[in-house]
Amino acid sequence: MLLQKQLRRVALDVQHDCGRLVANPAVAGSSPAYDSPTYRPMPARRGRSGRRWGVLHFVAASVMVMLVLFWVLFWLQTGATSIAHPPLDFGKPAAAEALLPKLSPTACKQADRLRVCSHRAAAAELGLEDGSLQALRALWNYGIRCFDMDFVMTSDRLLLATHPDRLQAAMPNNNPIGIVKHNLHKHSLAQIRSLGAREKSFPTVHQLIEEFATLIQQDSHSNQAHYAGDLRKAPLLFMDLKGGAFNSESIAGIARFARHLGIASHLALFVLSEQHQDELAKGHAWDGPLIRGFMDLQNLANGTVVPAKPLVNAQVMSPFALLGPSIKLSREFYMQAYALGKPVFPWVVDTPKTLQWALEMQVDGAISNEPMQLGQMLERWRRRCKQDRRTGPG
Repeated sequence: MLLQKQLRRVALDVQHDCGRLVANPAVAGSSPAYDSPTYRPMPARRGRSGRRWGVLHFVAASVMVMLVLFWVLFWLQTGATSIAHPPLDFGKPAAAEALLPKLSPTACKQADRLRVCSHRAAAAELGLEDGSLQALRALWNYGIRCFDMDFVMTSDRLLLATHPDRLQAAMPNNNPIGIVKHNLHKHSLAQIRSLGAREKSFPTVHQLIEEFATLIQQDSHSNQAHYAGDLRKAPLLFMDLKGGAFNSESIAGIARFARHLGIASHLALFVLSEQHQDELAKGHAWDGPLIRGFMDLQNLANGTVVPAKPLVNAQVMSPFALLGPSIKLSREFYMQAYALGKPVFPWVVDTPKTLQWALEMQVDGAISNEPMQLGQMLERWRRRCKQDRRTGPG
């Protein structure tokens, strides 16, 4: 009601000012509309106080209109996005837990033990650049103790902690490297740095391992004596050496550096193929644990891509301390993996559906691009399981 009164008074003031302008030809000029005999200017309001209040009302109304416009623009930028992609609101326990499906008793038991790991030190949730040392430290401070990191090799045989796709995104479109994954081995680290792969965002393998060692040493609960060699609980750095980076020279260098820092047991080397196993068999010992990775797709000799059906048994898996399969593999695979009794850390687990599947398959960890949100989701499920145990079946 107050706004309607103010707008009405503003309209009267505007009409009044128009009448004054027409009454003064030197100001108003000539206008066919004003010269019409049917036009009647608004009677002049007398007194300075009336004009002063009119100006104030006009300013107040203008401010209110600007506030409304600002709110509309803000909603279009934030609210519309939220409506298009509604996230689970884990800040409201009752609402969030109601959105989660009920877990089986087996999955509820596993939820109490599941670890959340970071894929490529992804820290967009924290407003930090993925893969940077700052992201690694921030995730550690939030309780993340296992990381799955990719490494690529330059022409001077140095390893960068990054995925080829992320490195490609950092390059200008007209860069001389072209497609990074095909031509990275032709360019030195200095050339890559000059094209946009800053040291702050793309650390070397030694810088990353040294930072990881520092975090372990600063955390009294992260030493090997505390965990007694239990890979289900100890801090772990999963190392995925991409393409030519998986070679005996690089592996031996990483192993020596890890021994020097005293964290060899915390570095797990990903082995994804028989070729990788052959490279390891060349005599360069890897002191840390090996993690056998499994893709969900495989390429046949004729170029056809089909769903992978990897063989998992005690004899084949004997060299490996951990398993790192795709979350998309079959129930049969996960049942066989569970029967081995080895820690299983699937990738990539980012949604309630894939987290529920991981819990039902009784895995030990979940490698995620969104570890913070996944951790909140897991905590909600733990509360839901406790509530279901108190209320009983039904």
